[in-house]
Amino acid sequence: MTTTLREIAKRTGVSVSTVSRVLNGHTGVSDEVRERVLKLATELDYTPNAAARTLVLQRSRLLAVVIRTGDHREFQHPFYQVILDGIKRKATEFGYDLLILSHEGIEYGDDSTFFVERARRHQVEGAILMGVREPDLELFTKFKIPAMTVDFEPQKEIQGQYGVVRSDNVSGAEMAVDHLYSLGHRRIAHIAGLLHTSAALNRLAGYRSALDRLGIPYRDDYVAEADYRYASGCTAMRRLLALPEPPDSVAATSDMSALGAMRAIRDLGLKVPDDVAIVGYDDILFASLSTPTLTTIRQDMGQLGEAACGALIELIEGRINKLPKLVLPVELIVRESCGGGGANTGDTLGVGLDAVLSRE
Repeated sequence: MTTTLREIAKRTGVSVSTVSRVLNGHTGVSDEVRERVLKLATELDYTPNAAARTLVLQRSRLLAVVIRTGDHREFQHPFYQVILDGIKRKATEFGYDLLILSHEGIEYGDDSTFFVERARRHQVEGAILMGVREPDLELFTKFKIPAMTVDFEPQKEIQGQYGVVRSDNVSGAEMAVDHLYSLGHRRIAHIAGLLHTSAALNRLAGYRSALDRLGIPYRDDYVAEADYRYASGCTAMRRLLALPEPPDSVAATSDMSALGAMRAIRDLGLKVPDDVAIVGYDDILFASLSTPTLTTIRQDMGQLGEAACGALIELIEGRINKLPKLVLPVELIVRESCGGGGANTGDTLGVGLDAVLSRE
């Protein structure tokens, strides 16, 4: 049987409102009454009713995490897993709960109202948005739900309370090209992300900027779009290798795409890095488990989640007046896939690991 405020009030001989003040940490209650109420609440294993608490305090302590997925596999992608872990850590630290909102954009007609209607229904105090579109963000700000976007920056001005946290994607892509160039590569291709997303566009801009600075002509046929996953990276690499003058190196926009590219190279009887050098992006766990191990651009995905969640909580609790726009630094992690050094810290990319990656 669930213990209620009324039951605690009856047993301690005080009013329900007094019990509520004690359990919510309010003043105006004697030490003796406070101690008696807290002792009984502990003995009865009292748990506040979240809905009732929201009505009384006008606070839900609930944050929405919105992920607009392309299909049912989005939560399997290491990028989202690590960000979600960072969000969870920060929310737990400050006593907030999380509501995960996601759909595949098929069953619900790709309707932006799906997210905001459910967020409003649960009276969330803020939202963290990933993989979303500008209309999604516009609806949250329209209904005055403060939002932090992760790795997404709107291309137009949107009115309302929102902030952005992203990695320095332009610099990261430049680092990848510079590293390949320093190793003697000149036919440098790019496996891009989905080019309707701001992260992919920024990484493509960094790739082109570095080529221009290094005096290497940009080639449209050296850019292959993928969707950040293993299978699409494999397909993109096959297309690049089928060119009359195939690239001698590739800067990929994600580690999963890079690992798929490595599989395609191996399937065609070529070797990494002897025939084609590869740089990934993210530094997921699999990057250090392949053979050769994957040189990559490390972004702190956990910190992206923590920063987004932390900023929302600071705004909700009145410590800041405006959500920030944050750019987190990235770094080059040199391993073996470019032939530029770095120890092999993992096992072979054999049947077991390949089978896991191919499901992505």
